[in-house]
Amino acid sequence: MLREYLRREGVFLLSAGIILFFIGFGVTRPDLLDAGSSAVHAAILDNFSWLYLISVFFFLVFALALALSRYGTIKLGYDAERPQYGFFGWIAMLFAAGMGIGLLFWGVSEPLVHFLQPPPFIDAASPDAAAFAMRYAFFHWGIHPWAIY
Repeated sequence: MLREYLRREGVFLLSAGIILFFIGFGVTRPDLLDAGSSAVHAAILDNFSWLYLISVFFFLVFALALALSRYGTIKLGYDAERPQYGFFGWIAMLFAAGMGIGLLFWGVSEPLVHFLQPPPFIDAASPDAAAFAMRYAFFHWGIHPWAIY
């Protein structure tokens, strides 16, 4: 009985254990957790940011190819079943659930933050910083995240 329970609930228990470990570690040694997570974050950015950019591009190409191919017209659900939500309701939920909230929160502040605090190789509050800020914001809120979303 216990073996069956552990087999069924193993993923939950493992995830809960990892989460509790990090919570405990953060409560007891916040300075060490901050230093470690900052080092991991910097290593990921230094070594794998190119992989993220390429992955997003290929996901966009895949989503467009899928949508424009014959597979883009496949109905999900039973043949005689009507959609639970109409097209307008579905689009409204997309905006309300994720993109709308993100755009309301970050729509103005993200370009301003990148304009005032660009990477070290760009002077802050310069025309180059403005161009960088808008490119970065368009990357975050343009067609690429919509393809992932």
